[in-house]
Amino acid sequence: FNKKVILDKVIQAFGKALREVRKEKGLTQEQLGFEADLQRIYVSKLELGQQQPSLTTIFKLANGLSCSATELIRYTEEIANF
Repeated sequence: FNKKVILDKVIQAFGKALREVRKEKGLTQEQLGFEADLQRIYVSKLELGQQQPSLTTIFKLANGLSCSATELIRYTEEIANF
């Protein structure tokens, strides 16, 4: 596997995981942005796989979603089939 292909797959999988958990919690991107202290447009870019989150951002998102960073990463791994 090419490293870039794997990285792209992970970024896309994180975006899908983020969107699914957000919708499951009944939050809009704007509400999640407010709860996680992030811009709505940034949340959108993460969900679309256009941005790669920092470790700090993953923890902010988890806090905003009332879940653990571990849950977000585990779900990302499931979607990416790792």
